[in-house]
Amino acid sequence: KQVSPHNPAPGQKVTYTVDLVNTGADAESVFLTDTISAALRATNPNGYADLTCRALTDADDVFPKTEPVAALTCPTFVSDANGITGELAMPHNSGLRLTYTAIAPLTSTSSTNVIAVQQDSAYAITGDANAQVNLYVQAISLSGTVWHDYDGSASGFTNIRTGTETGTNAT
Repeated sequence: KQVSPHNPAPGQKVTYTVDLVNTGADAESVFLTDTISAALRATNPNGYADLTCRALTDADDVFPKTEPVAALTCPTFVSDANGITGELAMPHNSGLRLTYTAIAPLTSTSSTNVIAVQQDSAYAITGDANAQVNLYVQAISLSGTVWHDYDGSASGFTNIRTGTETGTNAT
């Protein structure tokens, strides 16, 4: 699982990419859950957006070269205010790539996003997998004197506040 950009500006769109790969035995029923984190809920009240899915191929270079890649069709995933869920069958040596977007929080925060792939929707058992990425949003706020011409050397520059002007500061 990846997120891009990893350090977005507040309110910037981010893209998540998830590769689901099965190089083990056939899995007749696999449950996928990607719950939207609390930090993302305010800026994404309807959940993730722009969900796409495609089968992985040899060109994606994630499968052993000794066996052919099994055909796999993207199932119907549900994307709502809680996140993304779906159930799928994954034959041996098959995979999917999911991409979806979210809007980064408007304040400085760290958000961990975890996707779970389980063989049973209620219980974790051997062979289940989780993947996580962390999103770091840093809001910058400037206030007070940002630059002060302490020795008066800026007298030849225009539009530089030296602190001796009258009037109202620009906002």
